[in-house]
Amino acid sequence: MRGERSWRRGDRARADRQLAQAAALAPGWDRVWRRIARLRLGMGEPDAARAAFATFAALNPAWAAIEHADPYYRPLSDTALQCSSTP
Repeated sequence: MRGERSWRRGDRARADRQLAQAAALAPGWDRVWRRIARLRLGMGEPDAARAAFATFAALNPAWAAIEHADPYYRPLSDTALQCSSTP
């Protein structure tokens, strides 16, 4: 995902734009929302990560339940399994 590369290069503004673009281009693709959630956590944005994870969970509840058990997602509360669509 381009947003991940931009973030690693230190270009937060570009990463934000690219994450929004990915969400707009593939709003029903669970993998996009999972990656947005993980990257937003890595960017120190738990609220945005929570919203992205919620959309991921709405699209693929079984996979989201497995992912939610991953210690990486500890910063997210159980409300992360509610639906939202903010990249």
